Amino acid sequence: LESNLDELRDLGDAIDNLVTICSERRPGASVETEDFDLLDEARIRLARERAQATRRRVELRIEGEGELTMRGDREGLLRALRNLAANAIQWSPPDSDVEVLLTGHDDWIEVVVDDAGPGVPPEVREHIFEPFARGPLLDGQRMGYGLGLAIVRAAVDAQGGEVEIDTSPAGGARFRMRLPRTARSRSGAAGGPSRKGGDPHRAGD
Repeated sequence: LESNLDELRDLGDAIDNLVTICSERRPGASVETEDFDLLDEARIRLARERAQATRRRVELRIEGEGELTMRGDREGLLRALRNLAANAIQWSPPDSDVEVLLTGHDDWIEVVVDDAGPGVPPEVREHIFEPFARGPLLDGQRMGYGLGLAIVRAAVDAQGGEVEIDTSPAGGARFRMRLPRTARSRSGAAGGPSRKGGDPHRAGD
């Protein structure tokens, strides 16, 4: 029964992500921005991911430093953060940690998600944020739908920020988002956001 519930939760997340992608591509689609505290929202909205981590014997840690208020698409950015956390939890071995660190700077906020999973080989990082990017099964893991990380990039792009993948000090993957405190179009962001890729094995649901 627990396995069936996990599958249903994953399917529900996939449907939510698919609806989000379709909505963003609708002609004339617009998103309202609002003021919010990213750390406060993260602690509330990641309750489901925390429960998922507990079932997998993984500890999810959410920490913040500095001022973390911002203006943007609250729902989109929180979905992006949830997708990164869920992805990290899915690929983490039992008895390991997933760390989410939010750091406030003068004009932008940095979000770093670290895990101790298999990591992301540099040679396959160019395509991970593309919709429906999927790879073969790895270590018995269920293949994702290739939607979660596409949502992450869309949310970061809408904020006028950057997203990149690196190697975590914990040995797994490190996803880093740099988000302006106020949403701006990509054309208004100096240099435009980075679209560094990742591992198709790690494509979130």
